[in-house]
Amino acid sequence: MKPFNYQLKILGVVDMGYTDEYGLREIVEKSSEIIADQEAVKEKQLFDSFMREVSTNGLALYGPIEIKRALDARQVEKLLVTQGLELFYVKLKCNSCNKEEEKLVEKIGEESCSCGGKLVVTKDENVVAELVEEAERQGVPIEYLSQDTSEGAQFYGTFRGLGAFLRYK
Repeated sequence: MKPFNYQLKILGVVDMGYTDEYGLREIVEKSSEIIADQEAVKEKQLFDSFMREVSTNGLALYGPIEIKRALDARQVEKLLVTQGLELFYVKLKCNSCNKEEEKLVEKIGEESCSCGGKLVVTKDENVVAELVEEAERQGVPIEYLSQDTSEGAQFYGTFRGLGAFLRYK
């Protein structure tokens, strides 16, 4: 039997005043910032790698339609999604002039037609849920980026919160 390797990476030191159960709670509370910094570093590396691939026309893409195509072709190596992101593909029809529209929206709500009538939702699909479900079905790892970090906010603002690394082109 091999001996256990006790070499651990120390992330930080936290002072505590108690050694009982309350002391454990105190450690968790005080170390949350240290742990959050680790997540931020991971997000930064992920975002930098994604930007590098996108800017060199490498193995990354963005946009719900492009990602769906890549998932269907089983090209996706890793899916990137902004936490809490909701995107809906909606079909709208005017109740006055019967004009029809299709678009991608973050919130489903009432809209007005150019004729002055109301656009009524006739069909809606949760795009993010479908992409995540398909990725899970294929065993593709999914990384969630927070909008609380500068990289996560930039990913959301630039790529509308969706991206993918590809296995091949």
